[in-house]
Order: sequence, then C-alpha cells, then structure tokens
Amino acid sequence: MKEGKITKVVVEKGFFFIDNDYWCHVNQYNDNNPEIGDTVEYEPETRFDGKKNASKARLIMKKLDGHDTQSSSTTRVSESTGISIYLTEINKGYFNEVLENENEFCLKKEFIIDFPQNLSKYFTKNLNINKSSQIRKYFDQCKLIESKLKISNDFNCAVSELYQIIPLANSAKEKKHISHEFFQFIEANINEASKSKENFAKGFIPHFQSLIGYFKIN
Repeated sequence: MKEGKITKVVVEKGFFFIDNDYWCHVNQYNDNNPEIGDTVEYEPETRFDGKKNASKARLIMKKLDGHDTQSSSTTRVSESTGISIYLTEINKGYFNEVLENENEFCLKKEFIIDFPQNLSKYFTKNLNINKSSQIRKYFDQCKLIESKLKISNDFNCAVSELYQIIPLANSAKEKKHISHEFFQFIEANINEASKSKENFAKGFIPHFQSLIGYFKIN
C-alpha cells in the first residue's frame, strides 16, 4: 500500500487523481466524497499501456477547510489534514497561562472560535453522518454530568461518567452515526477534561458549546 494526496477530482465522471499520477475510480474508494487535499492509502498499479491506476483506496485524513487567522500553528487548521493539529493542541491544554489568581482560567481563543468554527464545517461535510441531533446528544450528556458535579462536587464520579461516553461513541462510530474524526474529538476532550475539574467545567464544556454554536443543522 502507498500513501498520497488527492490532487484532482472529476466529479461528473466519477474519478480522481492521487499525487497527479494515479487514476482512481470512486468505486475503488471507501469514501463517497473525494476532495483535493485528502490523504489516502491505495494500492498502486501500472497497466500494460503504462498508465497508472489506484485501487483499494482508503481515506486516512480529510483536508480541513477554514481560514488562517493568525500565524500560530494552533490556528492553521486549514493547512492541516484531518484534525491532527487540533488533537496535538488539545494535549497542550485548554488554557493560556493561569492568571495570578489561581481560580482564574483563561480559555485559549482557538478553542472558542477557530477550532469550533473549522471543525463544524469538517464534521458536516458528509450530510449522512454527524447529524446535529447526534452531536447535540453528546453535548447534553456532558452538560448533565456537569450539573451533577455542581451538586455533588464529586469529580471522581464525574470522570467515571465521562469515560462511559467513550464506548458509547465508539458504538455510534461503528454504526456510522458519527465519523471516526468526531469520535477522536470526543475521546481527546474527555481524556483532557478528566485531568481536573477546571479542565472539564471551564475548558471542555465551553469549547464543546462553541462547536454546537457553529454546527450546521442537518
């Protein structure tokens, strides 16, 4: 198998090119929406006449459309494939440096505007998956856990309930109710939110709420 990027798509004829050289018909591709910039894995073939074909093509990461608002790598989402940069930034934490008052946590702008805006476009590219009702369901679950936490102040219990969401999301992914990338969003955020009460209540919840705010209704 070989890895490459889709460089040309001829929608009306149902084929596309990988790395400018390899011709691939859509029936040899496991995604119904090939786009320029998508990263794919494929089986290269050279025909008797010298022409190059690609078979058994499989989507690895989709290019994420968006706009580059700053030079910082955290906002260059449109230049990345998939959500790889986003997942890297999640691991660095939701907040800018904690202010002098230890109780003051400043959520990074990228998690309020840039990432939610671009991810919402990315998650809704395929109208048959990641429907708004599905996405909202996970947000509502997290808000319910937050409400319980405010009453009980038992963060360990909240963490347990958060982690129970991951296998449910995995099941939804297998049924193609949500995409693999949205599952990665859920898993990465739950892992980060579970590190502290602040990460959960002041990081993940407002970040997820911003995503909902930009999400297209479908």
